[in-house]
Amino acid sequence: MNEGTNSVIDNIEYEITSETTCEVVKFEGELTEVTIPEAVIIEGIQYAVTSVADRAFYGCKELESVEIPDSVEDIGGFVFCDCENLSKVKLPAGLTKINTFTFKGCKSLEHIELPNSITTI
Repeated sequence: MNEGTNSVIDNIEYEITSETTCEVVKFEGELTEVTIPEAVIIEGIQYAVTSVADRAFYGCKELESVEIPDSVEDIGGFVFCDCENLSKVKLPAGLTKINTFTFKGCKSLEHIELPNSITTI
């Protein structure tokens, strides 16, 4: 597969970023709980999920909880912006930064598992 190729698996759109990695670029659906996998298989090739792009879950009003695997090293800005019903988030263990407006408008947010590795919010 070529870098930049996109594929949708279980309502999550992934973009291939290298020969072995991909990122979550968009979520479409009305699921209330999402667990991003550590890896996905696209056309028979396994790719590690290493990032979540800017605005990937922007405005997903039905979303209540998200679990992001430890394979993810980077989470973009505005990722969960305006996810009004989001109440629980588990962030990956190696994450060092929470970007601009990641949780803006998440008025139901009650629980975030912050890893000890976070140095910038």
